Amino acid sequence: MNRHLIDPIEEAKLDAGIKEIVLLLQLHQVETFESCQGGIGHCFSEPTVRFYGDKFEGLRVAHICLQNDLPIQQIRRSFDVYDNELHQPFWEVVFKPTNPVGTLQLDTQAGVFVGVDHSLAQC
Repeated sequence: MNRHLIDPIEEAKLDAGIKEIVLLLQLHQVETFESCQGGIGHCFSEPTVRFYGDKFEGLRVAHICLQNDLPIQQIRRSFDVYDNELHQPFWEVVFKPTNPVGTLQLDTQAGVFVGVDHSLAQC
């Protein structure tokens, strides 16, 4: 797993509160396409990462998250509906908003979650 596979321009667009989770998943070749740290003023109420994959990808992502002690709340398979038709399915992993003011830290060499940095806290 090489960190250089992650597009630095796209990385800069990630919310600080979900960035390290997204990077961890991308290091494990998960095809993420949308994420949000959640909360007031954000498009999701809870930290969420959306990703593509077959029927087994949700189990693989659950395994990655649980191995790294990430606070998973839900993993679900979803479909958008346009003009009364189902479109490409995707997955969502939702995390418990247990740390609204810190950011998650990733050991990029090992590809594992290592803790929470509270230096960005604004309270």
